[in-house]
Amino acid sequence: MIYFLYGDNQFQIRRRLSELKDAFGKEYGTDNITKLDIAEMGWDKVANYLVGVSLFTQNEFLYLEEATNDSVVWRDLEEIISRIPDEKEVVLIDDSSTRTVKNLAQTRTFKAIKAAGKVEKYDQLKSYEIKRWLDEAARCAGIKLDAAASQRLMAATNGSDDQQNRLAMILKVLKFLPQPITAEQIDLYVEPDLETATFDIFKQIVQGNKSKVSVLLKRQTEHDVDPNQLIGILASQLINFVAVIAGANTKMHPFQRQQMQEMIRDMGGSQKALAWAKKVTKKLAATDAKMKRSSGEDASQYLVDAILFLA
Repeated sequence: MIYFLYGDNQFQIRRRLSELKDAFGKEYGTDNITKLDIAEMGWDKVANYLVGVSLFTQNEFLYLEEATNDSVVWRDLEEIISRIPDEKEVVLIDDSSTRTVKNLAQTRTFKAIKAAGKVEKYDQLKSYEIKRWLDEAARCAGIKLDAAASQRLMAATNGSDDQQNRLAMILKVLKFLPQPITAEQIDLYVEPDLETATFDIFKQIVQGNKSKVSVLLKRQTEHDVDPNQLIGILASQLINFVAVIAGANTKMHPFQRQQMQEMIRDMGGSQKALAWAKKVTKKLAATDAKMKRSSGEDASQYLVDAILFLA
């Protein structure tokens, strides 16, 4: 059997790969599971593994990550698919963030895999779907997560590039804490990642909530966050904000896009939001120039002053 796992949801793809490996391992043993690495082995050797017949074992499980990273490899796979022995279980994995193949579902290789095996697509889940998954995953792990704690956990991880994966890691920690888990415990043990924390700051700047911005900034300075990294993320979020104003299809987390659309509406529409964005751009550019000419402590203070001024 040949599987092709593709899409934007790497967490679900990895989980599906684990399921397939576990099922094969239970029946044939883990010694016959092999990861094929083109960078380490070279494409010719990988191709030989896929079509070759082993003298020592009848059943093999082979998986190839980043199968869509090289358009030549992807093209060659079309001819190889039909030659893979029935005794081999092969999983081809797509990483959409590094994919170079264009119009993937329209390619001859995609159609060949679909005809010969199974094609499974995994898209990013919407926020309510992640929330539903989180509550079920917590229940299955024996974690008593009340509604407030669940919401707080979602808020602390919203905007993360791989939110499900981060939540899965957090659940492993929460399993060992006294139950039930409360919102206060989430605040104590779960620190929002820098992307999420910076987006919270950006949102509060838009809303003009100076006191909330001050609290969030204090939290970042207490953790010795690099001010240059912080201003860089703010600038990136500003670019995304302008893209949402323009209706451009920029790649960003669905939660952030939704939040930015709400911000624009609350600001009174696209024209007012764009005027605000221009003002912020000028202020951040001037602050960045000052930071580059100053020491670490001064740079942090320049950034704090600029952000509080904008709020």
